[in-house]
Amino acid sequence: MAVEMASNRRGPRRVLHAAGSVVMQAGERVRDWGLAQAQGLAAHPARLIWTLLITLAYLAAAHPLLHYDHAFWWHAKSWFQANYQVDYGEGPMFNQEVLLYHGINIYRADTAPPFIVGNYPPVFPLVASLFMRHYGLTFTAGRLVSSLAIMGAAIVAGLIVLQATRQVLAAFIAGGLLPTFVGIYSWGPFNRVDSLALFWSLCTVLVVLRYAGTRKVWLAVPLAVLTVYTRQSLVDGVFAAYLYLLFRDWKRGIAVGVVTLAAMGVVFWGLQVWSHGAFYVNTVIDNENAWNWGGTVGNWHQWMGQGGRFVFRLGLAGAATGLLATGGILWPVWLAAATGVFATIGKTGAAVNYFFPIYAAAAVCLGIFIGGYRRFFRRAPFFLWPLELLLPAMLFLFIHGQPPKWAAHVPLLPRAEALVGSSTLARAQVAHTGKRGDLGARNPGNEQMIRLLQGVQGPVLSLDFPSAVQVQAGHPMQWQPFELGTVHDDGRWDGQAFVQSINARHYAVIFFHDLNGVRGYVHGALAAQIVLAVEANYTPATTVAGYQVWRPASGVGGVAGVLLPLAASSAVAKAPTAVATGVALPRDEPKPEARGAFAEVDIYKWLNTQGVITPGKDAAAGQSFDANGSSFSAALFPKPGTLSVVAAGAQVPFLIPKTGTGLVSSLDLAAGATIALPPQRDSVLWLLEAGVNGPQTVPLTLHYTSGADQQVQVPFSDWCVPGGPPEYPAYTAPYRLDAHGQQTTPACGVYALRVRVDGARALATMALGPDSDAMVLAVTSEKA
Repeated sequence: MAVEMASNRRGPRRVLHAAGSVVMQAGERVRDWGLAQAQGLAAHPARLIWTLLITLAYLAAAHPLLHYDHAFWWHAKSWFQANYQVDYGEGPMFNQEVLLYHGINIYRADTAPPFIVGNYPPVFPLVASLFMRHYGLTFTAGRLVSSLAIMGAAIVAGLIVLQATRQVLAAFIAGGLLPTFVGIYSWGPFNRVDSLALFWSLCTVLVVLRYAGTRKVWLAVPLAVLTVYTRQSLVDGVFAAYLYLLFRDWKRGIAVGVVTLAAMGVVFWGLQVWSHGAFYVNTVIDNENAWNWGGTVGNWHQWMGQGGRFVFRLGLAGAATGLLATGGILWPVWLAAATGVFATIGKTGAAVNYFFPIYAAAAVCLGIFIGGYRRFFRRAPFFLWPLELLLPAMLFLFIHGQPPKWAAHVPLLPRAEALVGSSTLARAQVAHTGKRGDLGARNPGNEQMIRLLQGVQGPVLSLDFPSAVQVQAGHPMQWQPFELGTVHDDGRWDGQAFVQSINARHYAVIFFHDLNGVRGYVHGALAAQIVLAVEANYTPATTVAGYQVWRPASGVGGVAGVLLPLAASSAVAKAPTAVATGVALPRDEPKPEARGAFAEVDIYKWLNTQGVITPGKDAAAGQSFDANGSSFSAALFPKPGTLSVVAAGAQVPFLIPKTGTGLVSSLDLAAGATIALPPQRDSVLWLLEAGVNGPQTVPLTLHYTSGADQQVQVPFSDWCVPGGPPEYPAYTAPYRLDAHGQQTTPACGVYALRVRVDGARALATMALGPDSDAMVLAVTSEKA
């Protein structure tokens, strides 16, 4: 025992001793390098004096970068403190973050509500959803992630230049420029994927440059995977880094490349399984937008007119001279690959975020050029020394935006200013004028709209803009007009399912700025059909903050749905009771009955899915049991009325509705549901249920008429893979029907789930879900 205790005491000492040795060795290296530099300069007093002067010149040119970088943080801070949507893409991304926060699939088919498209991989919304654990379901989480990513990218860019040139000033200028580019300054803090993807990409380049030829280069694999699965098209840095690795160490380069591709394939397969095949459709097929050369050329001229030509020219020079520096082929390949990614900006919907790769590559290559420029003049003859001032002067013009008054009297400086062109900083950075952009933490109009929507039961549709106010009010987004409009214009989606959902009055509320504004996103006959469907089935109710709010023309309207919690602390709060769907049900529907100790619960008004269809009918045009088109056959399913199931030694009755094409017969818990229960004391609740796409664990909250709520997790076995108690087989079909009504295997069924409750208190309601892969067909209560 004494030996063991002594060994345990020596463990921390060994760690501290090793850490101290590393620090001492690093300090000795820095000291030796400094002494060598000092001795070399001391031997040449003129060189020492000139080095000090030229260093001061660079610092004078680059001094505003500290100011501008600090201003970027204040600019970003004003964004992530503003809890309302500013950019179009922030709304869909915010919706995805909230869905992931609740564990809901963000990739959907376009055949049934909600009509949403997860057009980016899930890394950014997943990271933002983790931040929501602390900041709540607000824009702060995503915007903070983006802002920190940009600042991290600037630091990593500087480290890349430092690794390649060993020039601190070159590293500082390259890294400091990155957050001051027009696009990054304006777009970087958005709740969007680009900033984080840029950070992962730069980290990949740094790791490969730093560790090529060593085992640590394997760290590039997860970084490359994170880059691609944050934004699938931002691959310029990864491509250049891996090509450099291949030239540097071809055996390890091939191995790292193969493992990276394999890892990406495994992640892709996992996302396909999780999303039921919708991941590929959303991120690849739905992203195949039309491209035109004019869009690329126009954006290129725009950037070059904002001062980009100076950075790009120096970056191009840096890529050329970089062939002789550490990294070699990495720099021209990276700049060329970034230019290639930029060229895709000609596709429909592309914006300034497509500049991010070329911003980063040009800034780093500019730093490489500065490093090479300084090294050259260190060895240059005395009579060439004054020419070294040319680069700091050009940087001064570019970074400061305009020369001081005295510079007008200096020969060549006016011409140099014209050569540099319009300054990026002078044109774009709010900080240059001493005014910081402050969006304001509040938006009273949005707050009014949120309060209105919080009192709405059922799905809410923002028609002409994917407004995040509905998500902030607890309603998942139902429609992304630009994404679906683009897919429609390219002939890959006819939009009839969306029109049918409006005609069926699926939405409890439709709101928009301008009813005809939908034509800005959807062209041709579909836009007219959408407008006609709204006008025929909805009427104006009120106007709030510029939004027109329309409700169903008659009846209740809307498919049942519940509000998502607004914050982590309210994740298990009582959800409002759902309302009637307004879906027409046959008048001869069987009625619920009491059978001994059992009472069938009437859940007709919560049913929202065609879980049972008629053979030969196309379920893909409406809804299906597993969301991929498969359903039970109405010919084999139990007849309408009471289905008696033997479970736990009792005959449990379940009420089966009318079934067939066009008739809802089950409840999809994607948005959750709160179901009213008979006012009695029960000992057991019975659910006729099944999971799809694998077994599910569904949250269930029991609300009693008195006392605290009861939260439990209940199992829903996959409909084709039976489980065991507390689930009991209720019905098994010999086959199922696919989306086109064709018979497929395996045999699938539903189960009777036994849920024990507090028999000493009366139940009021039960809240199920949300779980996009859980289905409920009937509910029965058993008296205590």
